[in-house]
Amino acid sequence: MMNYYGSMMGWGGAWGGFGALMFLFWVGLFVLVVLGIIYLWQQITKK
Repeated sequence: MMNYYGSMMGWGGAWGGFGALMFLFWVGLFVLVVLGIIYLWQQITKK
């Protein structure tokens, strides 16, 4: 486990930056989906 973690750390800043970008992308996508569902739910319940 430590060897795997060490090799991941060895990838350097590029891999970390890519991981952060992917994380932000998925978080943003999740937030958009949640907001969309809330918006649609409000539209449905208004009627």
